[in-house]
Amino acid sequence: MINTYTSWLLYYTKSIIVKAVAAENFTDRPPVATITMVLCFGCCSSRGDYSPIDDGFPSHHINNLDVEYIDIKCGYSYNQVKKIIFNIIAICMVGVPYLAIHWSVKLKLYLLMTPCPLSTSDIVLVTDANNSDAIYDVHISIIKDSNGKRKTVRYFKHQLLKYIWDENENVFKFLQGLDNGTTTLSNLLEKCHGLTSDEYTNQLELFGKNEVIVEVHSYWKLFFAEVLNPFYVFQIFSICLWFFDDYEYYAVCVLISSAFSIGTSLYQLKTQSRSLKETVETNNNDIYTVLRRDEGSVKVKAQFLVPGDVIIIPPGGCNIACDALLLSGNCIVDESLLTGESEPITKSPPSSIEEFCYSSSSHKHHTLYCGTRILQSRFYAGAQVLALVVRTGSSTAKGNLIRSIMFPKDMDFEFYLDSIKFVLIMFVVATVGMLYCAYLYVIRDASIEYIVIRSLDIYTVVVPPALPAAMTIGIVHSMKRLKRLKIYCTCQTRINVAGKIKLVCFDKTGTLTEDGLHFFGLLPYDGLKSVTNIYNNLVKDLSQIDIRSPIIATIASCHSLTHINGSLAGDPLDLSMFNATNWELEEPGADNSRFDNLLPSIVRPSKKLYSGEVPVEIGIVHQFPFNSKTQSMCVIGQVFGTRGYTAYCKGAPEKIIQNCLKETVPTNIFSVLEEFGSSGYRVLALAYKNLPKKVNWKSLYHLKLEDVQCNLIFLGFLVMQNKLKPQSSNVIKQLRTANIKCVMVTGDNLYTGLSVARECSMIPSNINIAVLTATPSTELNKAEIKLEPTLGHNLDLQDEKVYYAIDGRSWSVLESDFPNSLPYVVSKGLVFGRMLPEQKMKLVECFQNMGYVTAMCGDGANDAGALKVAHVGISLSQAEASIAAPFTSQITNVSCVTKVIREGRCALVTSFGIFKYMTCYSLIQFITLVLLYSVERYYVRKFSIFIF
Repeated sequence: MINTYTSWLLYYTKSIIVKAVAAENFTDRPPVATITMVLCFGCCSSRGDYSPIDDGFPSHHINNLDVEYIDIKCGYSYNQVKKIIFNIIAICMVGVPYLAIHWSVKLKLYLLMTPCPLSTSDIVLVTDANNSDAIYDVHISIIKDSNGKRKTVRYFKHQLLKYIWDENENVFKFLQGLDNGTTTLSNLLEKCHGLTSDEYTNQLELFGKNEVIVEVHSYWKLFFAEVLNPFYVFQIFSICLWFFDDYEYYAVCVLISSAFSIGTSLYQLKTQSRSLKETVETNNNDIYTVLRRDEGSVKVKAQFLVPGDVIIIPPGGCNIACDALLLSGNCIVDESLLTGESEPITKSPPSSIEEFCYSSSSHKHHTLYCGTRILQSRFYAGAQVLALVVRTGSSTAKGNLIRSIMFPKDMDFEFYLDSIKFVLIMFVVATVGMLYCAYLYVIRDASIEYIVIRSLDIYTVVVPPALPAAMTIGIVHSMKRLKRLKIYCTCQTRINVAGKIKLVCFDKTGTLTEDGLHFFGLLPYDGLKSVTNIYNNLVKDLSQIDIRSPIIATIASCHSLTHINGSLAGDPLDLSMFNATNWELEEPGADNSRFDNLLPSIVRPSKKLYSGEVPVEIGIVHQFPFNSKTQSMCVIGQVFGTRGYTAYCKGAPEKIIQNCLKETVPTNIFSVLEEFGSSGYRVLALAYKNLPKKVNWKSLYHLKLEDVQCNLIFLGFLVMQNKLKPQSSNVIKQLRTANIKCVMVTGDNLYTGLSVARECSMIPSNINIAVLTATPSTELNKAEIKLEPTLGHNLDLQDEKVYYAIDGRSWSVLESDFPNSLPYVVSKGLVFGRMLPEQKMKLVECFQNMGYVTAMCGDGANDAGALKVAHVGISLSQAEASIAAPFTSQITNVSCVTKVIREGRCALVTSFGIFKYMTCYSLIQFITLVLLYSVERYYVRKFSIFIF
C-alpha cells in the first residue's frame, strides 16, 4: 500500500534549498500540478459555497449478496517463450520493462501470458467493484468426494475470499459455507451429530483455516513496494540526473528528505497492520469442544474449526470465532462489536419443521456471529447447548468487517482526473520546450551528453522544487494544533480533505449521547386529563404510586431482563425502567439451567417499599418479545393469589393507542405526545388487560399476539430521556450554520434516534419528518414503500421540506427491490436507525456517489467500516474504531468534528495560496529558461542566479 501523502511529497519535493543554477538551466522540478490539484481542490463537489464555522474469452460476474461484485474477465497461461524474450529485452533496457509490467497488470498479461479458457488457466484477471484490475494465481488442492474418490479443486483468492471452479457450470464461484442459498433449516438441523475425521480433513482442505489473514510485511518489502511507485521512480531519476550534472549537494538534500518521508510512511503502515492483526487474532487460540461422529468429543483450536463442525457452548459462555447456527438450548449474546447495541440478545434454535432456506441474515435470531460473545448458555433437561458451524474465516460477520477495513472502496475525487489532465498538459509543454532546446544545441554542435542532460532537465523545471515542502507547511502546522487538542492523525492527506467536508454522519450512542436511556418520569392516565403544564403531573418517584396498581405492575413485569452472573442484564431501556420501580426480579434455578423449571420468573416490590408480608407478587409466565412490526412488547403475568392472567404491554404510543379501547384514551393524548416529542423525550405507552377466564396454563402458550394485544386499557406514558452530551447540540448547530448537512446513523432504535435528532437540532423545526417503511416482495404481494408521518409532523409529499427516517430492514428492501429510488431516499434521509455495519458503509458510499465530501464520527467497532470508507473518519474510541479512522480524538465528544474541519480549512487555504504563488514562479522560471537557451552567447551559462 502506498501512502498517498508521502508519494506526493517525494514525487514533488526537490527541496526548498537556496541553490545557484546556471542561467541556461533554472533547473528543477517535477510536475507539481498533481499535488496542487490534489491538495488544494481535494474533494471538490458541486454542493455550493462553504460557510464559516462559528466557534478475450467470455467473462462471468459474481454478485453475491454477502460479497462485493467482481468480474472475472478471462484466464491466462504462462508462455515460456514470451518470458525469455521479455527478460532479454528488459536486461538490455536496464530494467525499465520490469517497471512497466509492475505498474500495468494488463501490460504484464500481454507481454508474458497467453489467453486461454478459464477451465485450464494458470492465472485469472479479476475486475472488482472499484473497476480495478488484479491477477491471481489459480491453485490446486486435492480432496475426497462423498464416495471416497480423490477430486481436484481449482481455486483462487480475492481479498481473502476463496473462489472455486465449478465444473458443471464452467465458472468460478464464491465458496460459501453451509448457508449457500439452497440448504434448508431442516437439512442443517440434521447435521447435529457433527463430522467424521475424514470429512473434517476434507473440509479443512477445502475451506482452509478459520482465520482472517492480516499480513504484516517486513520493512524491506514495504520499502520496495513504496519505492517502485511511479512518483518515487521519477524522484530517483531526478536525483541521478542532478548527481550527473554536478548538483550533488542539492541531490543529497532531496535524498535525505525523501528517505525521511519514506521512513515515516513505512512506520505508519507497519503500525496500522500490527494493530489490525492483534485485533483479528484475539480469539484465534481459544479451545472449543467439537463433536465427531467417530471420535466423540475432541478439543479443537478456534483456527481449525470448519463448516459442519458441531461445537458445545459451555455454560459460562465463550467468544464465538465463527458463524454458527444454534441447534439446541438458548444463549444470551453480546453483539455490541457488530451492531453497536449494548443490550444482550437471546438466541434460540429454529424449529425443525421449517423448510425455508437458511440465511444467516434472515435467521439472525438463531445465528451466533463471529466476533460476538456468549454471556451465558441455557439448556433443557441436562442437554448440551450445541451450535453448527456454518461459516469460517473471512466470510464470517467479523471477517466481513475486517475486510471492509483492509479493502475500502477507492475514493475517486473529482479533482483526480483534472490533476492527471494538468500533468499531461505540463508534460506536453515540457516536451515542446525540450525539443526546442535540443534543436538549439544540435545546431550549435554541442556534445550528445550535454544535449541529453540539458534536454532532460527541462522536465525537472516544469514544477518548482519548493512547492511540495511549501505545500506541507499548512498540513504540518494543522497536525501540531490538532495534537495539542488531543486529536491524532494517521493520514496527513485527509487533513486537506477535511476542509472540503459537506456532510457529517454521526453515530448516536456514545457519540452524540451518553450510553443508554434514563428514566425521566411517569405520566399516569389521571395526569393526562389535566390541561395545565403537563410536566407538573409527571411522577418521578414511583414509590408515590400504589404498588398494587396496574401501571406499576406493567412497568415491573413488561421487560426481557435476566440475571447474568448475579446482576441484571438486558435492554438499557428495560433496565432503567425496572430500576425506577425499586422492585426485584427472581428467577428460578441456576443461571444456565433455569429453563428446566416450569416455575415462572417473579417480580415483587423490594422490602423498603413495604413492611410485613409481601403485598403483591407477579409471575411472568409468557413473553412476546419486542416486535419491530408492532413496535411493542407484551408479557402475560399472573398475580399470585389470583386465578386469572393479565397481559401487560408497552411500546410506541401510536401503535399501543390503536389497540386500546377508545373510551380509555384521553382526548388530548396526541397534543401531549407532541409536547414531549418536541422536547426530545422518548415516550412509551403503557396498557394492560385481563385475559378471559377460559385462558389456562396450557392455552396461553398458543395465544397469538394480535389476540392478546387488542382491546387494551390505556394506563399512561413512560417518559425516558437519552441524555445528550453537553457539546452535541452546539456542534450540530455550528455545522448546520456552516451549510454542512448532519445525518444520524445508528444501530439503535429508529424512534430513539428521531428523539435525539430533534433534541440536538439535527432535525430543524421548520421541516417535517416521515418514517419510510419498505416491505419486501412475496409470492402474493409486490414490494412497496409506505410513508407515515411522525407525531407532530404533517405529511405532504409535494413539500420539499419533508425528510425521511428509515431503518436497516427497509434499507435492505430498498437495495434489493427499489435500487433506483435509493439515491433519492438517501438525499432526503436525516435519521437512519437499526443500521448494520455494512449498511453504514453503504450509506456513506451513497453520499459519496452523490457528490458529498463525507465525514463519519463514531466510537464503536460497528462503525469501523464506515470510518474507513468515509473521506474523513473520526473515532472517539481508542479501541477497534481507531484502527480504521484517520483521526482519533481522546476527547470523547463531537466537538472534535468542528476542530478537524477548521484545521482542514486552514491547511487547505494555505496550500491553495502557496500553489498560486508557486505556479506563477514555475511558469516564469520555465519561460526564462527557454529564453536563456535561445541566447547564442555561451557565457550566459556561467551566470549564477539564486532562486527562492
